[in-house]
Amino acid sequence: MNQRVVKLIALADFEGEVPPPGPVRLVLTESHTSRESIPATETALSLQGINSQGEIAWLYESHTVLTPGGTPLPGIETSIYRAMPQLHALVRDYLLQRGYQVRNGAYGIPKSVYPIRAQFEIVEWSENGDDEFVVRLRTDNDHLNCHRCPACGATLETLREDGQAWQFCLNCGLTAP
Repeated sequence: MNQRVVKLIALADFEGEVPPPGPVRLVLTESHTSRESIPATETALSLQGINSQGEIAWLYESHTVLTPGGTPLPGIETSIYRAMPQLHALVRDYLLQRGYQVRNGAYGIPKSVYPIRAQFEIVEWSENGDDEFVVRLRTDNDHLNCHRCPACGATLETLREDGQAWQFCLNCGLTAP
């Protein structure tokens, strides 16, 4: 069976494709790779569901950290790596609250179909001290009224640093205060 895949860039887009109360697949995976000959680990959170046209809707957020010696580098690399299970838990809880039937695992997708680098906009990554990032459920309602990039239409992400908030687009790189 040749099933089409709809690659999405935001949770709001996913909810539009696969509304509750349907079943969805959520899985946290890890793969080993390298960056410029330095060992690295990619940790990814994948959310999949079947839309009304029978297509697989796929949202995929990943973070790659350098892992020389088999462990993430201290500081930012370690904090991002350690925060991924928390991202999984926050997204799972959100989906359950929205009425989805959350199941483990993923639908088989051919290796030739690559994901789009996306984001779960219900959370924010923020700096928590020197070289440490944490992931938290957003306290504002911005994820309900997604801010879109004026250049490409992708969802803008917000990063808070030194008391200032910056918006940036993961898709095209646009940044704005």
